[in-house]
Amino acid sequence: MWLQGYQLQLLCRNKSVAKEIVNKVLAIQGHTYNSKYFNNNLPEEPEKNYPTIPRKITVLGEEIEEPRYRPIADVRFQKATIWLSKWPKLITLVSTEGEILPNLANFSDSAEKG
Repeated sequence: MWLQGYQLQLLCRNKSVAKEIVNKVLAIQGHTYNSKYFNNNLPEEPEKNYPTIPRKITVLGEEIEEPRYRPIADVRFQKATIWLSKWPKLITLVSTEGEILPNLANFSDSAEKG
């Protein structure tokens, strides 16, 4: 997927959620999922490695909670934009309504013809 410009590293609740996100990202440019490039790295005991409620520890005589790593949250996709240093305006790739805007994969071809 590197040749197509993808390097996705996702922290998801489970593998099916990750695959769903990958498929949606690939669909933007009409690419398809290939399991050959999907790596899944789950800790053996995620609830121990990343507890939802951090344990309490004593630091300098004061009891505090350990920091939370990988807190659980639902994230909602809002929009995708890109800023190019040589282009004067921000380019919207995917609108807040989910509409895929310019086809940048063919942008150079259409610019040369136009």
